[in-house]
Amino acid sequence: MSNTGELANGYIKGGDSYIDSTSLNLWFTSILTNKSLVGIHSEEIQLISMFIKKLSGKSAITAIASGTFSADLLHAAAVENTFDRMALLNGLVSYHSIIE
Repeated sequence: MSNTGELANGYIKGGDSYIDSTSLNLWFTSILTNKSLVGIHSEEIQLISMFIKKLSGKSAITAIASGTFSADLLHAAAVENTFDRMALLNGLVSYHSIIE
């Protein structure tokens, strides 16, 4: 997923805007594509789940998310219910906590 793991800021140097050592290029991309960051991540989760289903041949899969990715997984599941089960670990308490 974009801005995480190997695609996170620490591995790929560059970019033209940083706030507290965080690159804002993904945020700028969301403005240009008219999609929110949660929308971008939930779309990527849907693509990953379709890839896993096609590769494994299974009809139901289980998804696990932690921290701020809990909101992304919930949005992905609300748009297209592709998950048999979901586990949300250390999820956000409220949408207000996303802003904080």
